[in-house]
Amino acid sequence: MKKIFLSILLASSFILTGCTTDNIATTDEKPVAINKETNSYTIPPTNTLVINAASTSTSPYLLLGNIIFFPDKENNNRLSTIDNSESNDFIHQSSIKDIFEYPVESLAAINDTIYFSNGSDGNTLYSLNYQLNEVQKLNNNYAFNLTTNLNNLYYINKSNNDKLYFYNTVDFTSGIITNDSFGKFIISGDYIIYQNLSDRATLYSVKLDGSNRLKLTDVSVDSFITYNSEIFYINSDDNNTLYRLNPTTLKSNRLNLVHGENLKTYNDQLFIIDYDNSNSLSSLVIDLENNTATTSKLINYSINNYFPTSKGIFLEKSPDINKTYILK
Repeated sequence: MKKIFLSILLASSFILTGCTTDNIATTDEKPVAINKETNSYTIPPTNTLVINAASTSTSPYLLLGNIIFFPDKENNNRLSTIDNSESNDFIHQSSIKDIFEYPVESLAAINDTIYFSNGSDGNTLYSLNYQLNEVQKLNNNYAFNLTTNLNNLYYINKSNNDKLYFYNTVDFTSGIITNDSFGKFIISGDYIIYQNLSDRATLYSVKLDGSNRLKLTDVSVDSFITYNSEIFYINSDDNNTLYRLNPTTLKSNRLNLVHGENLKTYNDQLFIIDYDNSNSLSSLVIDLENNTATTSKLINYSINNYFPTSKGIFLEKSPDINKTYILK
């Protein structure tokens, strides 16, 4: 039976749709340490960028134990759950276990706590302790593309010119990483690699503490990944062609002609929305020695977006945007 947790949970304590700033967790929303807006650029950039073997990026599909949390497209993107043993070609309404009364745009998790942008309250930042059924509003920022690293949340604050914010879930401090406007971003070790909307969507990096801000490309990028200690990116200025970037020399070169968008990686597997295969999802194999890449078509239909996880790839199918498909 579907359970509407939050309406029961909060009826006797506080109603989220009517909450005020008194319900917001105590935070310091001013930038801290070197992240202060007045001195974001006082630390001179150095030509150093260390690529970590793994990187993290945003995804609206979260796995906690045997449960998958996701925004249900057929129910106004309300936060919902399914058992991860489900193997349907798309998520059926009969498979949904829990429904929460919040449309969500972004999701992230640290331990047993889920963090989300609450669409019923201006996409501001909230937390949900799933085990205790406790919900709390954290701040008034429009939090977009939530990502985690240790005890920190990172998100684009659309209330403040798309700047990247952090929120520490232990001491409740928050601040701005840099004054740039952010597009897509990933976290690789101690670095954030990002699409700088303040500079034509060119590629930049900055350390998590706001230091060592470095421009990586002179061309606009669509998407990018870290792989084998290098960066691979889609060059928007060259017909969305695949390029590689050496993080030490900052030199780029084009691989053989692979065209697409939404380049992503998961567990050393590479994926791309493949322009040469009718915008379908393809796997990508890169031959570093020969500087070549090949794609292999995975599905027979076009998609708008996809999110790889350990339980399958969640797909947004172009002709049917109101359902979430799963590729096992």
